[in-house]
Amino acid sequence: MTAAHPLNLPVRLRAFLHVFLDGPTPSAKTANYHVPGAFRAVVQRLQESLSRTERFEVATAVPSEAGAAGASSFLGASAASLAAREAFNPSLQLARQLKLKLEAEDPASVPRPYSNLMVSVHAVATFKALEDYLKARIGVVPAAASGAAAPAVPASAPDVAAPTTQFSVEFFIGGAPVSRDTTVFGAVYREEQRRRGEGMQPNIWSHVCTVKYRKKAVIERGLRVKLPYPTTLPSTLPADAPSTKILHLLRLLHGLNTRWSEVYTESQASAAGAGIPTRLATLPPSLFANSKLTAKMNRQLDEPLIVASHVLPRWTAAVSRDFSFLVPFETRLVYLQSTAFGYSRSMGRWQAGNGGSGAGGGTGGGGSNDGASPVGRLPRQKVRISRSRIIDSMVKVMELYGTTQALLEVEFFDEVGTGLGPTLEFYSEVCREVRRRGGVPAGGLAGSADDRVFVWRDDTEGAGGEDAKISADPAVAGFINPAMGLFPAPITKEVAASEKGRKILHLFKSLGTFVAKALLDSRIVDMPFSPIFLEMVVGEEEEEESAAERALGPVGRKRAELHLLRHVDPALHTSLLELQKYVVAKREIDSNKALSNAARLSRLAAIKVRDASIDDLCLDFTLPGHSTVELVPGGRDRAVTIDTVEDYVDAVVEMTVGEGVRRQVEAFRKGFDRVFPVEDLRSFSVQEMAILVGGSEDEDWSYETLMDSIKADHGYTSESRTIRSLATMMSTFIPAQRRGFLQFVTGSPKLPIGGFRALSPPLTVVRKNVEGGRKPDDYLPSVMTCVNYLKVPDYSEAGVMRKRFDVAVAEGQGCFHLS
Repeated sequence: MTAAHPLNLPVRLRAFLHVFLDGPTPSAKTANYHVPGAFRAVVQRLQESLSRTERFEVATAVPSEAGAAGASSFLGASAASLAAREAFNPSLQLARQLKLKLEAEDPASVPRPYSNLMVSVHAVATFKALEDYLKARIGVVPAAASGAAAPAVPASAPDVAAPTTQFSVEFFIGGAPVSRDTTVFGAVYREEQRRRGEGMQPNIWSHVCTVKYRKKAVIERGLRVKLPYPTTLPSTLPADAPSTKILHLLRLLHGLNTRWSEVYTESQASAAGAGIPTRLATLPPSLFANSKLTAKMNRQLDEPLIVASHVLPRWTAAVSRDFSFLVPFETRLVYLQSTAFGYSRSMGRWQAGNGGSGAGGGTGGGGSNDGASPVGRLPRQKVRISRSRIIDSMVKVMELYGTTQALLEVEFFDEVGTGLGPTLEFYSEVCREVRRRGGVPAGGLAGSADDRVFVWRDDTEGAGGEDAKISADPAVAGFINPAMGLFPAPITKEVAASEKGRKILHLFKSLGTFVAKALLDSRIVDMPFSPIFLEMVVGEEEEEESAAERALGPVGRKRAELHLLRHVDPALHTSLLELQKYVVAKREIDSNKALSNAARLSRLAAIKVRDASIDDLCLDFTLPGHSTVELVPGGRDRAVTIDTVEDYVDAVVEMTVGEGVRRQVEAFRKGFDRVFPVEDLRSFSVQEMAILVGGSEDEDWSYETLMDSIKADHGYTSESRTIRSLATMMSTFIPAQRRGFLQFVTGSPKLPIGGFRALSPPLTVVRKNVEGGRKPDDYLPSVMTCVNYLKVPDYSEAGVMRKRFDVAVAEGQGCFHLS
């Protein structure tokens, strides 16, 4: 419909929120038209319609109609038996093999046996394994060659001979090139899909696929703020399908349900508006979840060959990213781990979940009893760093190893600890040091406060950014912990171009890689980022962003950014709203064309807010709390007047949440993208992203959960008095005590996603032996953080246990020695 509506969009949205969510009436003259329960009924009816109309197909690696023939001929087992085993344990699909016919494009360039041969290869192996297999055998063309058959290709083929020339191997299926990172299954599956048509289920097990290969000589030589209510449809869904239209409407309703407050920003400066309500009758997130699509998504992610080969149906990406509210957090997390974390992590997750070697173990040894052999072993990268130069070490480690798929393991110089414990402590120590109120050391620890850079906003009373240098003693200043989360301290264009600015941006880039690597390795980052900062880093689709820009317009954009400031610095936001009253009063006077110039100037001079004129405030064009940051050239010497107060408000907002932080956000995003694309996190809300990065703030420390999670061993059972006393003591900890206890036992102050039940290895408590002539009360508890192994003496009473733990937690941190 192209005709303009008589009411603008914000008015219509507020009317909708009034009728369905019990928002305020659009005006004082409007009657109350709220209909209780109407919104719930609409959403429920849409969910029912979606479940009836959606036709999303689940792709399977082994179609039922072809499973018997394929299984019998290639695995030598009965079809019924194989189907039953794979239904019980889908990871057995990883043991399946495909037969390929390898044909050399130029037979004369390779030994005769390899110009045309049949090979058996794991379906989940990549073409890199095929390349390694061939390169070790076709580097030299001998004068005579036998016609012996080639052996099976392992999932990761080792070199058996060094080729005499530098070359790579290119592969083609159906005339199309195949990437070396593609799995054999994925390439063959796509070719069958192309031949049969996307609507047909490919069957790749009943025939031999021809792969051509050839040798190839190797020659050596702006920031956007995410806005609510997306309106564009993903290209992966048919636009004319009824289910797509229902999804579109559900997404709009979900946006209004979760971010309704932003609808009222248009009227906050209007005297006629009803103001911003504090709460509406919103619906719980669970009502927007669709159980049928959740079951389908979980079923689809249970196909290891489909997942590992990146041939998931396109609807899975659309549901996970564009309609993420339809499926729960846990399902979307599995989707992220399966699609964004790389081949080795995907295989490790499957093997860990089905009794094989996993990402956590990383040993690659052993398989299941059903005959599935381990593939995609996860390597480990061990590094040794200096505890006294933790930030410099982090930057260097991220530069060298941040982008690798290897599981990072950290050791400290002059300490004996190794494995999980020191690694977790490395992450927690970096998070701690990067939040020092006195600044972060950049390129060396020695020197004055001028050698340090200020990374985050510090809105604590008495300390703020550059001004905090006057109290840069870490023992006094402590650490930054803003109520609204960590948000970049602003820098000007001139500072960004300086050596100091380059250090700040390089640190942000390293921190981006650090956070992404922690996600990849399932480590918790104890940095409470501002949700707005995370939202800026993730961004949104360019097309969606352009649509939002057009809908808002320049004036709406400024109001949206001012509204955004409320979530970064509430005190500054409140102050700017007071200054906006001067702007509104000035506009009213300027709009009165009947006033003479003298009368206009007189009325402008008389404008007061809370009995103060703008001149009484003695403001200049510097950023509040950051006296060295000038908003305009020479801003320190330029006073804010009634004629420039609007420019001042705009400049403060732009420096705080716009241009002043754009470079830091881009640097962080660039560092993150080195590990995996940050856009893959768009499946999650900012609150869920905070949980992904830093774990849940709402940890379950109840007695029942602790008793279920603690593994009592070697002298204790779950019924032992000491175990029960320990669980009782832990359940009474306040947040600070919880952090200290976890740091002491695990090396990290936060629990992983899933809480105590997700600790790997589980928290194990054993009895600490007592030497002759001494009592258990004389000993402190000790730990092996690498395996979450807590040694507790059999204390005589609970009071003694608490005292001993208080001493151990206080004195047992900051180093790793033999216990």
